[in-house]
Amino acid sequence: MGREEDERVRRIEHTELEEAAANPWPYGGKVPEHTMNAMAPFIAAERRRVLEKASPAQRERMRAAEQRGRVFRAWNMVMDASPDVSREKEHVTGLFYDEARNALVVYVDSDVWCQELSMKRDVLRTRMSFQGVELARVVCRRSREGYERKR
Repeated sequence: MGREEDERVRRIEHTELEEAAANPWPYGGKVPEHTMNAMAPFIAAERRRVLEKASPAQRERMRAAEQRGRVFRAWNMVMDASPDVSREKEHVTGLFYDEARNALVVYVDSDVWCQELSMKRDVLRTRMSFQGVELARVVCRRSREGYERKR
């Protein structure tokens, strides 16, 4: 049984390396035009090099970090592109992505804005899905008393 398990792990690692080589952009899809610059080939090669040396546990942590980055990037794009929710972003004090539940927790500065974003959570989820991020839930919570957003 040990040999079968080792072979399965090798196949998984090989597949991950092939995917990394085929798609150096960690945010899914092709590299956007506006990011094409002199650093893009270097970054892709460096990413492949790091993945080749990483253990399976390290690869899993890197995959989770890239997923978290995709979620936060989609949130920022939704907030910047939507005039009807742009005023809400002024009241967001923090974000947390819960990978186990595939949920984005949004912390806001008052109960009123918590209620407002709670009513718009399905709209936000839909707009984020257009950015390539499928979330199970968007949860709004009030930040602790006295917490100030860093500006």
